[in-house]
Amino acid sequence: MTDRKDILEPEASAHVHIQSLSWGDRNFLPAVNKLMAQFLENSGRDYQPVTEHDFYDITYRQERTVIPYIIRDFRVPENDGVIGTATLVMTRLLDGWVAKIEDVVVDKRFRGLRYGRTLAKFIFDTLQCWATGRYKQPIEVYLKSRPDQQLANAMYERMGFNLIATATDSPNGRHLYQKIITP
Repeated sequence: MTDRKDILEPEASAHVHIQSLSWGDRNFLPAVNKLMAQFLENSGRDYQPVTEHDFYDITYRQERTVIPYIIRDFRVPENDGVIGTATLVMTRLLDGWVAKIEDVVVDKRFRGLRYGRTLAKFIFDTLQCWATGRYKQPIEVYLKSRPDQQLANAMYERMGFNLIATATDSPNGRHLYQKIITP
């Protein structure tokens, strides 16, 4: 098992790779399912693993674009080096594009080492390119986080997200963040 002290910060490492997942990448489902179960273990919700059928539906939806991402560190031998995941959901509305970033999770052994920031920055850079080139209009970006996820919440605020609401009706509460990415 890889130890935290063996890992450099991801931005400084040639061993770190982020990739979007498609149907052909379903071999990563066990690693993604393991991360999601870890993420939800204290949330009060039961995690139902994503099946191949579910993954097919996720990657081939017609009404919106769903892009799962993983971050891999090739120095980590378990789970094909997958140590984090996030999902980007793009929806076209009448007045423009809305992006939701969901299921951002980094293996608990590697939290605080900037993998989450690296993954989030990759997604934001992608959205910036789309706002400037592909869509030529602003993109509203939303993400949710539990209040007890202090490292993640601080990271989102440092990245320019504004806390716009807090829900208290779920077992652990929920923060809603927003950021507008302009062309």
